[in-house]
Amino acid sequence: MHRSDQRNIYRLLLVVDDNLAIHEDIRKILAPDPDQAALETMEAALFGDAAA
Repeated sequence: MHRSDQRNIYRLLLVVDDNLAIHEDIRKILAPDPDQAALETMEAALFGDAAA
């Protein structure tokens, strides 16, 4: 499979738990807030990449 084809693959995760907080935590981890990603990009631009 070519790399360009991999972008169009959707992956599913079934969460079976009666605690709704668990569902919210998994959602936060797997689908982070786009505003947070933008903030992290700006932070890296201002202060450098902490991972380096």
